[in-house]
Amino acid sequence: MRVLLVEDEAEMAQALRAALKKYDMVMDHAPTLADAAEAATGVHDAILLDRRLPDGTAEGILPRLRGLAPRAAVLIVTGLALIRLQ
Repeated sequence: MRVLLVEDEAEMAQALRAALKKYDMVMDHAPTLADAAEAATGVHDAILLDRRLPDGTAEGILPRLRGLAPRAAVLIVTGLALIRLQ
């Protein structure tokens, strides 16, 4: 399985890479939404997307990622205690 991780915190990205490697998963890392848009080429089985990044939010790029990688499962993660969806 190939996963695209969209995460701006380097330590978190390293920890997730180590965890995924234990399950024979390959991880590509994009630290910004702009990088994620370039990396989402349809080769990923899943996209693990941080909700808040320096250049925007997961909600803002989700439609674009779905268009670029329509078959990938997308999981949005956050460190926030409460999220209010509109």
